[in-house]
Amino acid sequence: MSKNMLKYFHQQSQKMEIDIPTLIDEIRAYAISKYISPTVLKLCEKNKIPIPQKTKKLLKYSSYFEEEAKKWWHSYVYHLSNRLEGIKDFDIFLKLFPQYKTKKIKLRKYLENSYDLSILPLNLSKHLKNAVKNHLPEIGFISKQDPYGIKNKKSVILDKNERGTFYVATRKPKYATYLFVLTVPWAKDPTKGTFMCPIGCKHCYRGFETRHKQNIKIIKKLQDIVSSRISEQSRSLAKKWKEEIYDILVSGGEPLLFNNKTWKEDIVDIIKHVPHLYSFRICTGALALGLFARIDNELLRILTNMRDEYGIQIGFNIHIAHWENLTPEMIEKAYLLQKHNIRIMPQIPLVEGVNFWNHDLDKTIETIRKTSRLCAFVLNEPVYKYILDMQGSVSLLQAIKVYRYLFDRHQEESNIIRPISFELFTSHDTGNMNLSYHTLYAIQHNIDKKKKEVIYTIPHPAGTKIIWKEKLLKGINDKIGF
Repeated sequence: MSKNMLKYFHQQSQKMEIDIPTLIDEIRAYAISKYISPTVLKLCEKNKIPIPQKTKKLLKYSSYFEEEAKKWWHSYVYHLSNRLEGIKDFDIFLKLFPQYKTKKIKLRKYLENSYDLSILPLNLSKHLKNAVKNHLPEIGFISKQDPYGIKNKKSVILDKNERGTFYVATRKPKYATYLFVLTVPWAKDPTKGTFMCPIGCKHCYRGFETRHKQNIKIIKKLQDIVSSRISEQSRSLAKKWKEEIYDILVSGGEPLLFNNKTWKEDIVDIIKHVPHLYSFRICTGALALGLFARIDNELLRILTNMRDEYGIQIGFNIHIAHWENLTPEMIEKAYLLQKHNIRIMPQIPLVEGVNFWNHDLDKTIETIRKTSRLCAFVLNEPVYKYILDMQGSVSLLQAIKVYRYLFDRHQEESNIIRPISFELFTSHDTGNMNLSYHTLYAIQHNIDKKKKEVIYTIPHPAGTKIIWKEKLLKGINDKIGF
């Protein structure tokens, strides 16, 4: 397969005298008509989820679209190969997103020196015009290095091999979960590493590595971590496993970039023998953010065999950026997981300009309301977590106000759409903190006018206090409001 298939898409669209989004939606129409079940189509129809339809004027190209539809549904490598990349597809990017033309010199410099742009083809659909904003670059933005403290020396688990110290996993003190981040070094081939994540979320909490291509370091020591084989990482964790920990969350980059052989031999076949493990979860953007084809029957067999043989339950923490991400393709694959009794847990980072607007809470409320309803009505699952953007784009005060209005009032909405939690993730030892309207009554609010920064001191139920900082926004977070 060509290494620059997007330009092939571009050539095909020009030949047919259509644009790339129209070409993509035509491929989707053929794939949906063949592979999506009547149940999912009815759910989409009921909930007004767009279903691309075949176009009459393009019927003469039906044989082409039928072939592309097979690849669209069955091959995740096809999606990786057709993604829009930064400098390589710069001219095509400007045609698709003309709002960047007036700043193209700054954009080119940013993409060359600082940022790895990646937009999977599904996100170029005409029906994902809002969701694609999750993947569009913010010129000059540099991710925080480790906002969740994954590499904090108090939480990190390390081991040594002949090359030096390597990362094994993260466990916040007293947590019952290991965060198992697959740490293969950044590579240009997205099938060979998770540091280059082709999902391409601009505010990824691991963005310092996934979007800016930096090597993992241990905070405070700034100690470089050498690479390790995935099997080496798994064996080390199995040996160091603490008896009180019953849950593992496999993360990345995008952990599902690894092939099924790696998943079976280097992860599952090792970890499944840990006697204290009861829950095995995968944290992934693949299902909802454009790489749905990665969910295949072989992967499901590997996971369900572990459950059936060892009694370990399986779950998918799936990232969703916007309600538009609930496409027919995503829903069909979600139902496939559920048919195998694999739990789906939608989690949604709140990001300015994607699903949250600090200066427009009405628009924010309607977006989050619709996302919450669709998860409940279509996936039959409430949102697992709303997470405050760890890169700091969303005001803590505004997020609490939105959550209060939608969920804490117990008005206008049923508890069937109430999220399991609204969380603040910090680098503090205690890690996650559930927030509610009552947080406003306990929070200490201070302003550093010199740094143009707001500092919150929040009491944590564990008996500690969390410090949270965000940029000062006039009229937004310059005073506590109820």
